[in-house]
Amino acid sequence: MQHIRTSRLTDVELIYPPSQIALACLSLAHPEITAFWARSKNADTALEAIESIKRTITRDGDIPSVDVVREIDRRLKICKNPEKVVG
Repeated sequence: MQHIRTSRLTDVELIYPPSQIALACLSLAHPEITAFWARSKNADTALEAIESIKRTITRDGDIPSVDVVREIDRRLKICKNPEKVVG
């Protein structure tokens, strides 16, 4: 579940289908199960996408610090549409 939560912090949801993301997360947790599945399905092309997803999750899946989130929130408040602000 932690790998799935981490994948939500990356762009993989915009690029890959959920089934491949789930398989990549399973591969991060239990690589032997994924290897067995790939051998049984003869899915070499799927493994290439899964490896790419795994690299993205491990490389870009960092949880932002509280200071970064506060800075983004401050900038978003400045960028509000003045037509929708009451008063």
